[in-house]
Amino acid sequence: MLKVLERVPPSPGALAGERDTLTKEVLAQKQGQAWESWINAARANAKVEVHYKPTARRG
Repeated sequence: MLKVLERVPPSPGALAGERDTLTKEVLAQKQGQAWESWINAARANAKVEVHYKPTARRG
């Protein structure tokens, strides 16, 4: 069981700093998701042909 003894309102300066940090984190996360989505679609639609002819080894 918990009892609230005191409430302290958050300072506006701390909130602004946290907002900037969270905005950057969310933006980076969304950019990563967009990149993964794009690369997966590119791989799914890609056609790769390999024309490999081994050469004789010397030695």
